[in-house]
Amino acid sequence: MSRHWLNDPTKKNLLFSVVAIGQLLGTLPVVPALLTCLYRYTFSLYGILTAFATLAIPIAVDLGHGFLTAMRILQGFSMGIVFVSVGAITSHWSVHRESGTYIAILSCSPQLAAVLTMPLAGAFCGSFSWRSLYYSFGMFGVLSTALFFLLYREDPKKHRFVSARELKAISTGKEGQVVRGPVPYKEICKDPCIQSVILSSLGGNTGFFIFLHFGPTFMNKVRAMGIDVADTGFATALPYALAVALKFVAGPLFDISTFISEKNRLIMFSSLSQGVMGFCFFVISQVKPGKVKLIAIYSARHLHNQTKKL
Repeated sequence: MSRHWLNDPTKKNLLFSVVAIGQLLGTLPVVPALLTCLYRYTFSLYGILTAFATLAIPIAVDLGHGFLTAMRILQGFSMGIVFVSVGAITSHWSVHRESGTYIAILSCSPQLAAVLTMPLAGAFCGSFSWRSLYYSFGMFGVLSTALFFLLYREDPKKHRFVSARELKAISTGKEGQVVRGPVPYKEICKDPCIQSVILSSLGGNTGFFIFLHFGPTFMNKVRAMGIDVADTGFATALPYALAVALKFVAGPLFDISTFISEKNRLIMFSSLSQGVMGFCFFVISQVKPGKVKLIAIYSARHLHNQTKKL
């Protein structure tokens, strides 16, 4: 009897990798879509696509590796709007002097997703079935997207729940902002400051996605032998929960630290996050199997990494 393709390490690794391909493909049409359509409709379309892909995963597994790969690409495609959302919503809805706080809170979405999905995935796989997990999250995606479509508006002036006082606070400092022409992408990419930000984001996101995709396997199979599936879900969710807590502190701290120049604040936060992340990666590769030590180092690595999102 031939072995099922899900037991093939090469094909399993491909299923992780194609998510990044989908995210790259999903990022390309975001800006043109936002220029021609309202953000509300664009985000809702991306949300429905990822919900559909999640609901279709159990069926795709039965149909074969190619179908599952396509659904994974579609899931990644919908991730392409996540970081664009942070900037788009902040520019329209944040108070000017609190933009750092808004960015910190909105950029919590990857961590909140991990906090929700990993413990529930462990519980579902341990007590029910993995198929019910995908159906549940798929339906949650449909409902949350519908809720966003009903509540979100592009302009705070057109939202019935925004008071005159709130509207004044949001509008202060944004008067007279207009788009003067095409965005000079080539010149932006040549700027050394932008290049350093891109390199920093590349390193930070590499570390984040390594543990997002492979953290549960690493905890369960490699270093922390003996942790069952349910406990693995909670253990891998811990650093993401701590990262969310850190952002609620670091965001306002970044905004109120006006005695430090914005450039120095950016350098300080980025250097701290990247340096500690690299150190913890080295340490976690050297420690012997053990729950407490591994979880502590793993949590610290991810926790400090999140300061770069500011």
